[in-house]
Amino acid sequence: MKFTNGYWMIRDGVDALYAREAYELAADATTESLNVLAPTSVVRGRYDTLNLPTFNVDITTPAEGVIRVRAEHWQGATEYPGFPLNADEPGNRDYVTVQANGNGDGEVGVNGADVTLTTGGLTAKVVKGTPWNLTFIGEDGKVLTECAGKSLGRFKLGAESNVTAQPVGGFGVTMDGSARDESDVFTTIQLHLSVGEDVYGLGERFGAYVKNGQSVDIWNEDGGTASEQGYKDIPFYMTSNGYGVLVNNRGHVSFEIGSENTEAVQFSVPGEAIDFCVIYGPTPKQILDRYTKLVGRPANVPAWSYGLWLTTSFTTKYDEATINSFIDGMAERDIPLAAFHYDCYWMREFHWCDFEWDKRFFGDIESTLKRLHEDKGLHICAWINPYIGQRGEMFKEGRDKGYLVRKPNGEVWQTDFWQAGMGLVDSPTRPPVNGSRSRSRPC
Repeated sequence: MKFTNGYWMIRDGVDALYAREAYELAADATTESLNVLAPTSVVRGRYDTLNLPTFNVDITTPAEGVIRVRAEHWQGATEYPGFPLNADEPGNRDYVTVQANGNGDGEVGVNGADVTLTTGGLTAKVVKGTPWNLTFIGEDGKVLTECAGKSLGRFKLGAESNVTAQPVGGFGVTMDGSARDESDVFTTIQLHLSVGEDVYGLGERFGAYVKNGQSVDIWNEDGGTASEQGYKDIPFYMTSNGYGVLVNNRGHVSFEIGSENTEAVQFSVPGEAIDFCVIYGPTPKQILDRYTKLVGRPANVPAWSYGLWLTTSFTTKYDEATINSFIDGMAERDIPLAAFHYDCYWMREFHWCDFEWDKRFFGDIESTLKRLHEDKGLHICAWINPYIGQRGEMFKEGRDKGYLVRKPNGEVWQTDFWQAGMGLVDSPTRPPVNGSRSRSRPC
């Protein structure tokens, strides 16, 4: 999401506010935090404080080697769409040091004085005065990145603005199926990139491995494996400079990675606040270790799942004989298989996803699966998704029992995209989850 017209100007129809000054600074050893008041214009006297928007910036450490920054223009919102983080309890954590101008906590009143928060070798530093500044420093004294100058912003889009404010894609949060942000206000951070600094991450993506120069929207879509969209988007990146960044927002996050500003990574979220964590390494392994500890680690997957999988592929025509030839062909070539994957046409066309095998091609599927599992030593994977085509019996059940997403008028939300007349499983409703489990079992 780009708000500027080149480096100097704002796009037509966009109102911009930037943090211009670190005006009030305080360090609190009890809460192990820093607080900064950042006006959007330089304050030279009392009169300048009237009619002046500000940012409130809180800097904390949820875990060792991690610094969290929350910047808010307005603080009236009662909820923020962040992730649940595994944070340590503040107080008496020996890896945290909070200082005001190098002499314990408190406020600083002289321009040029600073406040710092250090955790596990990572330091956040803010210097009182102009311009706005927030610097992140590694344990060797090296500056990792900084949020300085016009790098904390709030943008309001007018009706005539030419800023694309929603991610691309067919599904979303609105009743017409579009993935449109509810807000015309966005809060943005820019973190400086050093010369030669490379950026990696942001989940499963199908473009260049190094993300510099790319625009990336964090918004999961079924866009195929050769587009800018992703199935498993994650608002986390790491760089070759020894740190990672998690944007703590479950919704739409827009990244401009050395694109709108070639010297920075920019990330924007809807609303009046933004929340992010800088995660120190300095090695990639250390960054990922701290990141996964912060957000949670998945259970270990079974060893066999790391083996080679063979699939029917998508729209290819196949039946039991075809599948047997695939599997036998691998054995003839001494290529070991761990799993066989049936893609979507194990079910009848127009019926996805009703969990019913297409008997025209798989007449005795029970015997087939038993033979593949017991005689061939293969685990079986069958493609499923939470979309219910109206041709199948599950649609009628979901419609009648309230398992499908509905419109305000009570009708089931439907589309002809993907499967004719399909509905979406209402995920908070437990019975369809249990129902799908009763229709499938491990193999």
